[in-house]
Amino acid sequence: MTELKDILKLMLRQREEDQAQRKQDLEMMQDQLRKLVDKLQPADPAATHTVSTPSFSPFDSTSELWDDYYVRFCTFAGAHSVPAYRRAQVFLTNQPATTYKLLVNLAKQAETSKNINDLTMDEIVHFMKDHFDPKRFIVRERF
Repeated sequence: MTELKDILKLMLRQREEDQAQRKQDLEMMQDQLRKLVDKLQPADPAATHTVSTPSFSPFDSTSELWDDYYVRFCTFAGAHSVPAYRRAQVFLTNQPATTYKLLVNLAKQAETSKNINDLTMDEIVHFMKDHFDPKRFIVRERF
């Protein structure tokens, strides 16, 4: 009978030691996770959301052709590493009120009316090209 009590005491002590070891391991893992998260997160979370892009000259149809301007804008976007998903917003923020309003109107008049902020760069290029570089009618031009 005493042997059975001794075995039970040993088992209980082993269980307590195992629990203590698990608790220590868990605390160590939590500490490592905290350190990893601290390394991944910047000290100032607002810094990751602020991305400044230098300004670009607005489009002026009286001094430059649309195709030439768009090529310059693509060069600017590439040089400043502007991601594709932000190019439309960068383009729009660098335009004068008249060009912006023109795009608002063209977007609303499209087959499926769109908000200016939902336009992709391809859609903006399409609207600008249609407006500033209309297709020429050869017969009318020759006449």
